[in-house]
Amino acid sequence: MADPWPGDRGLPRPDPGPPPVAAVPDGERAPTGPSAPDAAGDPGAGLPGIDSVRTAVVWLLVAPLAVWLAVRVAGVGAGTRIETLLVFTPYVALASVAVLLAAVALRAARAALVVAAACCLGYALVVAPLFATGPHPMVAPDGPAVRVMTVNVLYGGADPAAVVDMVRDREVDVLGVQELTPSFHARLLDEGLGDLLEHSAVELRTGSSGTGLYSRHRVEQAVHEVEGRHENPTVSVAIDGAPAVEVTVVHPVPPIGAGGRSGWRRTFADLPRPARPGGEGPVRLLVGDFNATVDQPTMRDLLDDGYVDAAGAAGRGWVPTWRTGLAPPLAIDHVLVDRTVGVGGVSVLDVPGSDHRAVVADLRLPSS
Repeated sequence: MADPWPGDRGLPRPDPGPPPVAAVPDGERAPTGPSAPDAAGDPGAGLPGIDSVRTAVVWLLVAPLAVWLAVRVAGVGAGTRIETLLVFTPYVALASVAVLLAAVALRAARAALVVAAACCLGYALVVAPLFATGPHPMVAPDGPAVRVMTVNVLYGGADPAAVVDMVRDREVDVLGVQELTPSFHARLLDEGLGDLLEHSAVELRTGSSGTGLYSRHRVEQAVHEVEGRHENPTVSVAIDGAPAVEVTVVHPVPPIGAGGRSGWRRTFADLPRPARPGGEGPVRLLVGDFNATVDQPTMRDLLDDGYVDAAGAAGRGWVPTWRTGLAPPLAIDHVLVDRTVGVGGVSVLDVPGSDHRAVVADLRLPSS
C-alpha cells in the first residue's frame, strides 16, 4: 500500500501543470486556436459562397450590356468596327431582358439586380422609336400623295416579274432600284414596267454598282455628285401640285473593313441635305439600300441633319429588310424624307431571288 500524500496530513498538493501535448510528426504544424478543429473538418472553408458565385455570374453578363448601351447612347465609334457592330443593338436589347430574368432567378446581389434592370430600361428607351410612330411634320402637308418603293435586286438576280407586279399592285409612283444590271433593266421593260412608270433615269452596271429610278412623273437628272463605288444618282421629279422634288437613290458600300467603312462614310457625307426650316430648296427624298441601321452614329447624323426614316415614322422601324446566311435580319433599306413630308404608312415586301425586301412608303408632299 502506498504512503498517503502528505496533503492528506494537511499539506498543500502541488499544481500538476498543463496537460501533456501530443507529439506532432516532423514537418507538420499543430492546430492552434479554438476554431482549428472546425476549419480542418470543413472541406468548403475559405471558398466563396454560392450567393457570391451567382452574383459574379450576373456581373459577367451585365457588364458587356452596360458598356454596349453606353457606346450606343454616346454615339461613339463612328468609322470604326464598333459602328459596324452596333447594327446588332436590337438583339442586344433582347439579351438584356434575358439577363434581367437570369439575375432574378439566380437571386443576385441587389447592386447587380439594379444595374441589370437599369440596362433593360435603357435598351427599351433606345429601341422604342422603332415601334412608336413619329416624328411628324410640324405643319401637316396638304399636297399630292406619292407612293415610293425601293428594292435591291441582288446583282440583277431578283425576279423582274415579281418587282413589276409589286409596282402594279401597289400603284407605285416612284421606284428606286439598286444593283441594277443592263439585263435586269431589259427584263423589267419586257415585263411591262415602262407602261407603268414611263420615265426613268438609270445608271446601268454589271455587278452591284448599277442604280436606277423609274417614275410615273417626268424626271430630269440633277447635278449632285455623290462619291462611291456604286452609283448614287439624284433625280428631279416633277409632281403636279408639289414643289420641286429631288430623289437620290442611295447605295453605299457595306461598312466592312477599313476601306469599306471609309467609303461608306464618304458616301453618307456627300448625300444631299434638306434645306433648313424656312429656307429655300427642293423637297428631298433618299431611297435605297443604305447598308446601315438607325443605331449607327453615321446614320443618326444624317437623320439629325433633317431627315426622317419613313419606317420609323410609321412605327415599322423594327421590320428587317435584309438577311443572308446565318446573319440575323437587319433593317438596312430605307426611305428617308425631309421634315416637310408626311408619312402615311410603310410596307415591307419579300422579293423572290433577292436577299433584300422591298420597302414601300406612302407619302404626302407639301403643296406648291
